[in-house]
Amino acid sequence: MSSPKAYEYKANLSREQILEYLENVVAGIRSGKVSLKNGQGELVLETTPTTRLEVSVKQSDKSTGLKLKFKWRNEDASQDESDTTEN
Repeated sequence: MSSPKAYEYKANLSREQILEYLENVVAGIRSGKVSLKNGQGELVLETTPTTRLEVSVKQSDKSTGLKLKFKWRNEDASQDESDTTEN
């Protein structure tokens, strides 16, 4: 399978299916590697010990949306930056 650089997943799921999906993400964060698969391939994300968490909610009379965002610097990127600042 090829490795995509971007990943998107949208589906109408039951509560149990959503919980299973989130539990897989949590297990990946815990282990340091989050694996996401779709029809285009698999994307494996190596997480870091410190991760930024952003939570946002939008609510109206007709619908509610909850977004969870996890963000971290890639180890190689932070190493590259420290290499250039030392020169």
